[in-house]
Amino acid sequence: MTEIYLMQHGNAFPDGDSPLSEEGKNKVEASGTALKNLGIQFDLILSSTKKRSQETAKIIKKETFHQKEILESELIKPKTPAEDTLSFLQNHIDQARILIVGHLPSLAEIASHLLSPTHINIQIQNGGCTRIDTNSLMDHTGTLIWHLTPEQLKGLS
Repeated sequence: MTEIYLMQHGNAFPDGDSPLSEEGKNKVEASGTALKNLGIQFDLILSSTKKRSQETAKIIKKETFHQKEILESELIKPKTPAEDTLSFLQNHIDQARILIVGHLPSLAEIASHLLSPTHINIQIQNGGCTRIDTNSLMDHTGTLIWHLTPEQLKGLS
């Protein structure tokens, strides 16, 4: 069983490859503290190569005391097909808890692909986190364990 955690980067400034805003940093720090308080320790953190995702991943790494390096990939960018990202993830399926820090619409598509053979709409918010448990990344039989908004995570921090 692999636990897949999906987190959209924190709020960022509106231009291209922009960094997190102060609001985004604060929101992600609270989310990271909540994940730590829930006892979650990641075996692997994957991030998009975009600055806002990298910064989000670094904050979560710090808040959850993750010791390993963050793995960055172009296959976690905003419009990457879910199948491409999950094929890449197959190389790391031996990890029990994997956090993917990325963008919409790809994170929602990954969640949909893990949960169902047909498309389902999932709203993922900046700094929120979703946990899906699965035995296989490709057979659409994942189980949604929880889906927390940034506000709910802040309440747990």
